[in-house]
Amino acid sequence: MTENPRALISATNKVVEQCEHHLQVAVEFVDDLPRIFDEVHADIAAAEERRRLAEERWERARVEGQSRERKEQLRREAGRAWAELSRATEALGRDELHPEYRKGVARRMAGLIREDAEERLRAIADRSDDPEVQETVSICKEEVAGSPGYLIKRFAEIRSLQSDEVRKARTEASDILEHLRNPPDDE
Repeated sequence: MTENPRALISATNKVVEQCEHHLQVAVEFVDDLPRIFDEVHADIAAAEERRRLAEERWERARVEGQSRERKEQLRREAGRAWAELSRATEALGRDELHPEYRKGVARRMAGLIREDAEERLRAIADRSDDPEVQETVSICKEEVAGSPGYLIKRFAEIRSLQSDEVRKARTEASDILEHLRNPPDDE
């Protein structure tokens, strides 16, 4: 085995750094929930205001005796405003906005991140028999093995997710981790 030990040690340290970064993203996935709720509520308030204004215009057109075509146009606008408000309100029911679901995704991400890092560290260890590389890999494996623990404790399971939620959480966690590993070129 002739690979440069310094390069392999650097690669091991990079695995740990990426593991820590990905775990931080998992924490932010849950911690961002209040901000996302605020955005959803702002969308609902804006949609409610558009609905109110559309209904006022329609009512005014009816009272003022505007043309039938104009009243029909304003009635359709009010209908679209109601539909927009309905869609904005429905957003509150999405799984992605439920804290336990997001915690489940974060816990699943932590497990995937740990598995990925351990696999990458094993691959590095297999590429060299240098004692310093092996010792560094061993130390890094211990760091990686323990690093998801704080996240799992912080986001302890309060309510068990249903099987369909578990599948969805696993898929979402895998997709997020894949995006972290291979970000799009436009970022």
